[in-house]
Amino acid sequence: MAKGAMMVSTKSFDKEFARIVNAAIPELAGQALYQQAFELIKYAIMEEPRCPHDTGRLWNSQKVNKPKIERGSVEVVLGFNCAYAAEVHEAPEGRHWKLPGAGPKYLETKMVRHKEEMMKKTAEKIRGGAK
Repeated sequence: MAKGAMMVSTKSFDKEFARIVNAAIPELAGQALYQQAFELIKYAIMEEPRCPHDTGRLWNSQKVNKPKIERGSVEVVLGFNCAYAAEVHEAPEGRHWKLPGAGPKYLETKMVRHKEEMMKKTAEKIRGGAK
């Protein structure tokens, strides 16, 4: 090494950066997506087209699974899981609904409508937690 030269090791930085990328960021993304999944369920019930409500069984079947974090992906499964949930979600237009504002695609339309908002909130959670 030349006289007056200085060396800096990035070993600890590299180790910490790998930890953040491989552990902290997916964990934060999972937490954020889990929170957003509950928001999506709320939108499905409150915003038109609303999730139908007759006996209450469909609304009460709402489910949000804990995040599943695997190498390179984060997954949160959500929805309504009573026996007829998919049939009602895919019902044809013009069907008579007892609940005003109810209609088909009550979950799918909210995913499209709130996509940008949910992505932004997820990114903010990651950005805030990774500091």
